[in-house]
Amino acid sequence: DEVEYIERHSTQLEAFRTANEMLPIDARVLLVGEPRVFGIDRDVIVEDGFRTPLLVTLAESSDSAELISERLQELGVSHLLLNRAEGDRLAGARGREQYLECSTRKSQDLLAEFIDRQTRPLFEGGWWEIRSLEVTED
Repeated sequence: DEVEYIERHSTQLEAFRTANEMLPIDARVLLVGEPRVFGIDRDVIVEDGFRTPLLVTLAESSDSAELISERLQELGVSHLLLNRAEGDRLAGARGREQYLECSTRKSQDLLAEFIDRQTRPLFEGGWWEIRSLEVTED
């Protein structure tokens, strides 16, 4: 039936159900490597999977991990939902090794530092992860 088909072919639903159950109703989620929105009941920022990801753009135009965080907070982002499986698929379609691939080692290191130090893991599945953005005080 239709519901069974959707369940089987919409791999984002497990992560979205977790977000719907566990994140605050006013959360704003940046979907990273996930262009689909069917099933999530939170405000989202959706990336075009065939353009440069927002986190890569921010890493390449920032001098610090804190500045990446501040820029995301200016957009109202409170959480990240990373879909590694879909991100890998999108990267392959673009001829890249990874979805969050920066053009320089410095930017790649800055992006890794941002994820490590400016976000906190909340929930994880086999292929997805939800992280909260650490709020910086003015």
